[in-house]
Amino acid sequence: VGTYQVISGASSSSLCLACPAGTFQTGSGVAQASGCSKCAAGTFSTWVGASFVSNCSQCRLGTYSTGSGMVTASICLECTSGRYGSRLGLSSASDCSLCGLGTFQSGSGMQGADQCLLCSAGTFSTGYGIISSSACVMCGKGSYQTGLGMTSSADCTLCGAGTFQTGSGRTSSANCDLCVAGTFQTTSGATAAGSCSACSAGKYGTGSGMADPSTCLACVTGTYQSV
Repeated sequence: VGTYQVISGASSSSLCLACPAGTFQTGSGVAQASGCSKCAAGTFSTWVGASFVSNCSQCRLGTYSTGSGMVTASICLECTSGRYGSRLGLSSASDCSLCGLGTFQSGSGMQGADQCLLCSAGTFSTGYGIISSSACVMCGKGSYQTGLGMTSSADCTLCGAGTFQTGSGRTSSANCDLCVAGTFQTTSGATAAGSCSACSAGKYGTGSGMADPSTCLACVTGTYQSV
């Protein structure tokens, strides 16, 4: 086993040739090197004269190999950015799993889903296999998002009534600006200061961030307010 012999009438086992690295041979009486079986894709063998398939070592975690008969671990290729390999002996690039929604990974050769990084607060990701944090989408104007690894625009929270927000990618309700005193705003998710409406003539407002016109106070007797 682990050898072959191409000469007819050979009189000594010393004339038997060892199967080359990257192969193995479990039987006897093999007459050609082609009778040595190649290690399968996803494996390799540095052994000369290997006699068992178990002599073929699997590519390590985070790598794969598409060819057969490989002779060294360096032939195993790293899983590309946005992917990871959590099993030994992967035999194609597609065997490397994609990082999930809300995550990204810019490195190669990653070995587990825990090495996929979470999109930061104020952003989300709806795709698999994202390779850069820049691919995490920012929450839009009028909203914010406090958590990590969000997977949908629905995870972005609208700024409340009485406020507005002109930027994107905001991470806190504190980023929502209050409508100034004398104005109010009744809806959520306002994106501009112009969304804040002035108290009607004859009324005024003393506080900021008012969410209802009923909070506008009437001018006292003997005074007026025209704007």
